[in-house]
This record gives sequence, C-alpha cells and structure tokens, in this order.
Amino acid sequence: MFKQLLLTITASFLLIGGASAQTSADGSEAIKSATMAQVHELAESMVKQVNASAPINVDAITSVTGATYTRSNNTFLYRVKLATNIRSDEFFQTQQKRLCAGKIVVAMMERTVQFVYSVTTPQYGYTVAYNYFHC
Repeated sequence: MFKQLLLTITASFLLIGGASAQTSADGSEAIKSATMAQVHELAESMVKQVNASAPINVDAITSVTGATYTRSNNTFLYRVKLATNIRSDEFFQTQQKRLCAGKIVVAMMERTVQFVYSVTTPQYGYTVAYNYFHC
C-alpha cells in the first residue's frame, strides 16, 4: 500500500496543497500509520519529483526552483521565486490556507514534518515555515 502511495502522490500537489487533488483514497491514513522511515522515503521521492520538474510554475507569479528534504529535522525546504513583491505575512497566510487544505500535507505535519519556503521577490527575500500547529 505504501509503495503505491509513493507512486500516486505528486510533488505539485504538495507544493500547492491542492485540496482539489484529494480523493477518498488520498493516502493520509497510510501516512499516519507509516513508519518514520517510510515517511522519509515519501518525502525524498517528492523532492526528486520537484527537482526533476523545476522550475515549476505554480501560478502566474510563483515559480518553485527546487527543493530539499532533511531527515534529521524532518524538514522540506522549497525554494520559491515570486515575480512580484509579496510581503512575507501575505505569502504566509496564502500558503497556510493551501497547505492546511491538503489531507496528505496535514498527515505529514502530524508526523512532525515541517514545510519551509525560502522566498525570493524582485526586491527582497524571506523564509516562512509551517508545522502542524499552523493548521
């Protein structure tokens, strides 16, 4: 079951936390019962998908240029480039809504995985982080 989950979850789903991509067999229950080694395997698979497809144009102003996952602290780091100057608080709120709408993302956060975004805009850069308590 978990190996199949690795094949069916796409990196773009995690990047934007698209609730529309959810199905009745979304895999969140499998993540909740997985071993931490399996969670790491899933995360690393997603990072490979992101990096193989980068840059990924998420919307008209957002491009994901790469990602990493660190096992030692269960952290995704997404590098994001914005075409306009969006403030960090605005980005945080928008992305929080997207992430928390995704059952798979929330299930991973319940397993102590955090999502960090290193954001570059035309004028400045910032980092925002999300964990289970943000949802």
